[in-house]
Amino acid sequence: MGEAEVPEVPDAVDPVDVPDPVDELTRAMKPFLSGHARGLSRPLYRALYLLETAYRVGPQGRQLALDRLASMDPDRVKIPDSEHGRRLRAALRAVRDRHTQP
Repeated sequence: MGEAEVPEVPDAVDPVDVPDPVDELTRAMKPFLSGHARGLSRPLYRALYLLETAYRVGPQGRQLALDRLASMDPDRVKIPDSEHGRRLRAALRAVRDRHTQP
């Protein structure tokens, strides 16, 4: 019996390729906040949770949550090496790259 092929998920996303990295991040973080996926570092989980709740507060809350996420190094935070984890890491990279552009 052969092994099932695992679809390749990009490790990095070019910010130009992602029209709205924040939109991709909100989709990529859902499995981790819904309890279906585990393995995030506590600071990253808190920052993602703050972003999720900030959408109910308004633009100022969203910006503060995005600032916090953009200050984290996506390559150093604990994220599981899974399809969901790789998607989340790529989305965090895109948000950080877009956020740090002048």
